[in-house]
Amino acid sequence: MIILGINDIHDASACIIKDGKLVVAMSEERPQRIKSVGGFPGNAIEACLSTAGIKKESIDHIAVASENVVPTNMYNLLASTTVSDR
Repeated sequence: MIILGINDIHDASACIIKDGKLVVAMSEERPQRIKSVGGFPGNAIEACLSTAGIKKESIDHIAVASENVVPTNMYNLLASTTVSDR
């Protein structure tokens, strides 16, 4: 089981959890070199996948922490979201 965690608010970040164990986590501020950057952490996602040696197609679930998505619309959003959507 591989889970991609995404946080798109203050200090945007991403992580990979494999079989219940944290494999890698990265803040978007590292690849962008902008302190406390928010928004979609596309660079952090790519870096986490690369570091963990995991292909996008291998992700089983995506967990999202966001203040930007209305909870009542999460089902429609996540049903059509892919990792390549940035």
